[in-house]
Amino acid sequence: MSEFSETEAWTYTKLGPYFPTWKINKGEIELNEKEDFRIWIQWTTKFSDGATHSAEEQQNLTGVRKESYDSNLVFPWPSTNSPEDVKKRMLLEKAGYEKFEDNKMWIITDHFSRHIYKN
Repeated sequence: MSEFSETEAWTYTKLGPYFPTWKINKGEIELNEKEDFRIWIQWTTKFSDGATHSAEEQQNLTGVRKESYDSNLVFPWPSTNSPEDVKKRMLLEKAGYEKFEDNKMWIITDHFSRHIYKN
C-alpha cells in the first residue's frame, strides 16, 4: 500500500456499505434519500493516520462508478437503546436497510467532517 499524498490521484479497491445520513423535519428525525448517503470507500492508499477507508459524499466522487454499488447494507448501525437510535433503526428497517457486519472492530473518527474508519 502506498503512502498518503493529497496531490496524487487516488484509487479504490472496494465500495460500500452506505453511511446513512439524517435530517430533522419539524423536530422529528428522518432518514435522507439514498442519494444523500455517504459511501464507504476502501482506498489503495492509507491516510496519514493509517486509515484505509473513508465515508465520502456521493456527489463529490469523480471517476467512481457509484451505480455499480447496489446494496442495502449500512454502517454504522444505530446500536444503543437511546430514543434516537431506536427511531433510526426503525426508519432504516422500514426502508429495507440491513446492518453491515464483519468480524473486525472498527473505530470511527471524524476528520474535518470526513468519516474515516480503521481496525
